[in-house]
Amino acid sequence: MDEFEKLLEAERGTVERFVRFRISNKADADDILQDVFLTACRKFSQLKNKASFKAWMLSIARNRCSDYFRKKAARLELSIDVLTEKELSEGRYGVSEVYIVNGNLYVHWYDCITDYIL
Repeated sequence: MDEFEKLLEAERGTVERFVRFRISNKADADDILQDVFLTACRKFSQLKNKASFKAWMLSIARNRCSDYFRKKAARLELSIDVLTEKELSEGRYGVSEVYIVNGNLYVHWYDCITDYIL
């Protein structure tokens, strides 16, 4: 077993928990983890201080999670931009559907607050 494999074996669980805590979709989390481990394997020779392996792995994982959320946000913006004023006025989407698309987080929080108060 080489040095990378030993270090990875010691920190694999930490990295997996880190990613799975942030990414709720199991398949997406698995893809991100695969990318993290592959990137680490390819760039291990560039790591100067092997004692900082854990921090290095977590920074790769953090960056991949950030990339995931950035791409997800871009897709959401695109789907919102597709709804034109004409489509809305023609009634192709119900008011509640449009409201949920345009104010997803607000609706979520409103529902939580309402459930808590009631």
